[in-house]
Amino acid sequence: MMKTISYTALIQDYKIESFPVEDLDKSDEFAEKKILFYANAIETFNGKHHDKIVYEMIVEVNEDEILNKEPKLICLCDKKGRLIWPGTGSIFPNKPSLINRANKIKKSGDFDKNKSSCF
Repeated sequence: MMKTISYTALIQDYKIESFPVEDLDKSDEFAEKKILFYANAIETFNGKHHDKIVYEMIVEVNEDEILNKEPKLICLCDKKGRLIWPGTGSIFPNKPSLINRANKIKKSGDFDKNKSSCF
């Protein structure tokens, strides 16, 4: 995924906020909320580096909001300056093997120019 995404970094969340998302389909019981995660960017592997970032996650309204302050490797989509979680499989533990892999991809510059994971 790191090669096909707009932004990859080692981050540490420090704050979350959640907001309801308007339910446009009243015919079902499915409802969503938006969670904003505020994080320090420790190291950026792909995309523009910022010391602090805010990224969005849209989840079902009944999903728990958990502020995990452990550093993690995350892949996000940059949509006109907004960092958006692309879904399951884009957050990884802070393990040396994964950080080494991210550094190798960064040094190689081998990125998908179409950012195919960010449809």
